[in-house]
Amino acid sequence: MTPAGYTLAEVFLASVSEDGTLSTLYETPADTNVELWTAFLGALETKNHGLAAYVNSKAAVTEFGTGAPELMRQALKLRGLAVDESVASTSTRFADAFPSKKKPQRDVGVNARFVYP
Repeated sequence: MTPAGYTLAEVFLASVSEDGTLSTLYETPADTNVELWTAFLGALETKNHGLAAYVNSKAAVTEFGTGAPELMRQALKLRGLAVDESVASTSTRFADAFPSKKKPQRDVGVNARFVYP
């Protein structure tokens, strides 16, 4: 069921704690903006090698919250991307550093197309 070259943990960005609790990095961390975390996961799927520098920057802590950069490092490791532990001194916003190619879309109900053409 898993793609060649991936384990289930890599596909689902998941880990199992000692007590057997499954957690996945697809769940937004408590102190992180949902849209911002979704944008990070989208950039992760493109295997963008610039993510490591951003994750180790002060901007990551400022935008994503104090606990998120460590979770971001875990996600990078699970996807086989290098994680340089040195601290980068960038202050570039995530949206500026990793612009999304997709148009934001929100479906809020059956009549959403009338609200968001």
